[in-house]
Amino acid sequence: MSALVRRFTFTAIVLSTLVLGAAGLTRGGGVAARPAEAAPRAAAEISRLHPRDLETLEFFRQGRGEAVVSGPGLFATDFFKPPPEPPAKPKPKPPETREIALLYRGLASFPGSDGIAYLSVDGKVQTYERGAAFPAGWTLNDFDAERAVLARGEERLTLPFNRRANLSVPLEKKP
Repeated sequence: MSALVRRFTFTAIVLSTLVLGAAGLTRGGGVAARPAEAAPRAAAEISRLHPRDLETLEFFRQGRGEAVVSGPGLFATDFFKPPPEPPAKPKPKPPETREIALLYRGLASFPGSDGIAYLSVDGKVQTYERGAAFPAGWTLNDFDAERAVLARGEERLTLPFNRRANLSVPLEKKP
C-alpha cells in the first residue's frame, strides 16, 4: 500500500467519524429518561419492602440528618473498643541505703608520722589518716602499698589498690 493510499484512507475514516458524531449530537443522541414509567415500577418495589427497610428508606429521603442524633448511628459498632485501663502501679518504696564508690589510690609516708592514705570517695580523692571516720560507723583501720582496710566493729572491708569497691550506707531520714 502506498503512502498516498494510506493518507487518503486515514483522512476518510476520521472525517466519517466526525460527521457521524456531529449527527448524533444534533439529534439529541442517547436515551431520554422517562420519569413517568419509572414511578410505577418504584412504587411496586416499595410495596415489597420490609417495614424496617421502609424506615431506612424514609430516613434517606429526608435529606440531611439533624446535628444531634439520638441512639446509635447508622454505622455504629462495638468492635473498636478502647483497651481496658491498666491497673495502677504501686509507688516504689524510697531507697533506704545508697552506695558509695570507694577506690584506694595509694599512700604517702613522712618521717615521724603514720602517713596518709589517698581514697577516692564518689569520685573525689581525699586524704585520710589511720582511725579516720567514714559514714555509717566505718573507720580507716590500716593501709599499706597494696590495700586499705576499713573496719566497723568486727566487720572488715578490704580495698585493694586501684580496685573499686562499694560501701552501702543508710540514708539520713528527713524530719
